[in-house]
Amino acid sequence: MTIIQNIRGQQQIVSTIISGKVSHKVTAVKDSIYELEVVYESLAMNLIIGDKNIIDVNSDDKDKQDMISKIFSSILHKAITVVINKGGKVLEIRNSDNLYSGMFDNFPQLTEAQKAQFKNQLQQSFGDNAFKASFQDAFAMFPNTAVGVNDKWVTTTTMESVILAAITTNYAMKDITNDMFIIHGDATIHSTGDAGYKEINGMPMRVDNVNGTSSADYKVNKTTGWITYARVTKDLKADMVIKDNPKTPGGITILVVANIAFTMSNK
Repeated sequence: MTIIQNIRGQQQIVSTIISGKVSHKVTAVKDSIYELEVVYESLAMNLIIGDKNIIDVNSDDKDKQDMISKIFSSILHKAITVVINKGGKVLEIRNSDNLYSGMFDNFPQLTEAQKAQFKNQLQQSFGDNAFKASFQDAFAMFPNTAVGVNDKWVTTTTMESVILAAITTNYAMKDITNDMFIIHGDATIHSTGDAGYKEINGMPMRVDNVNGTSSADYKVNKTTGWITYARVTKDLKADMVIKDNPKTPGGITILVVANIAFTMSNK
């Protein structure tokens, strides 16, 4: 994700890369509802603001002993539950608090305020809404009825966090091979209202006036119905509104341009 912010005439570029390996196990099937046990097996994150590397974390690098690396490693191998229906709609995320259990056991020097800040920041990328958005990006393309080559269908999903927006996607079955369904989608993104303020980095923020487009490509295994490849890109423009607070007296509205790419593969 690349975010370009225009702050009082000054441009700031924030680049974030999150990657990892995630295991999925079907633990229950009830009618057309599936419960998945989802576990992070590895995790990496790189955050660059301007030309300064703020966070560089990789759970596969056992030599990293800094606090942030240890906190990220504590998320691994802890199960959460994702509930989806046969059409790929994410109905519920459960037990995401499991990720944070024992996270600060090895850091008695942290105050409760510091722990809350760390947890709040992690939840922006690994909380319920973030999980739901990520999974929904992957699963939203399943049609409600049988389709063939060149058939088309439309789905609408939502973004819910500091952003309230709807994503309306026009999908088409591009090809059917011996073992794969090949699907492409093009979408428009628009605001559905004003999100409530949420505290980020100690400041109350929300995002308004969201507009943009999205494009997606999928490969789905014909036998299992599982997505073996997905790539979703989003190009957005919005206003980031920071409410009056001690860090930003009087508040400020920042024009934001965001370019997001999400890739999932079974390799």
